[in-house]
Amino acid sequence: MNGQEAFDRLIDEALIEFAFQPIVEVESGKVYGYEALMRSQLPQFSSPEDILRVARSQSRLLAIEKLTIYGAIKAYARMRAEGKISPDSKVFINSLPNQSLSEQELDQLADQYGGILSNIVLEITESEAMDSSVQSRKHIVIREKWGGQIAVDDYGSGYNGASVLLHVVPDILKVDISIIHHVNQKADNLKILESIISYARHQGIKVLAEGVESREEVEACIAAGVDMLQGYYVGKPAYEITPVSKQALQNIAAIKRSSQKMF
Repeated sequence: MNGQEAFDRLIDEALIEFAFQPIVEVESGKVYGYEALMRSQLPQFSSPEDILRVARSQSRLLAIEKLTIYGAIKAYARMRAEGKISPDSKVFINSLPNQSLSEQELDQLADQYGGILSNIVLEITESEAMDSSVQSRKHIVIREKWGGQIAVDDYGSGYNGASVLLHVVPDILKVDISIIHHVNQKADNLKILESIISYARHQGIKVLAEGVESREEVEACIAAGVDMLQGYYVGKPAYEITPVSKQALQNIAAIKRSSQKMF
């Protein structure tokens, strides 16, 4: 009961905020964009999973979809207006697979934020069986109307397997941390990563390594051919945008050059 009451407050008063985590493009060595990570302002919800659990029990996942999309775009627009995010930086926003805003809501977003919607990368996680009609609609809105991109989140996890590629034709594949963690030490993980990259290359899909924490993991990922890096090695989520450390960027550039010489 307390969780339900807190959830109602969360929705009605929009008691959320967003932390931004940088994503670095290997080829250019620059920040490609930021993932907007929702955080509750209420102590009852220590993680987004807690919020989703109550939302599912109340059949109110659509309310979370609206709160996330509107809140993340608003926060991103504010950061851009304040000069804290460069105009060409993308914003990665999490989206529930079978929830979609109404035409009226989409039109409202276009009217208010039309100039920045092309910078959105919508992340989809296969946490439930996907509705093909919803996915088709999202593709039309994000790609054709807004000029944005679609990413598959947590690829290779227990949620997202190869079947997700039958429902979603992504621009970016975000390889799950369970594969990236200690990829430099685990031969099987490296083989899986290389297989994903091989498939993605054939399909014209960019590959992003999630959860990189060490130089050794970065070296293995770059040698395997990943296009982007996200994780504590690059930068932690923060409510205020701070530059990625020069040392990390220099290391990534040096690793990239070293990897190119090997071939």
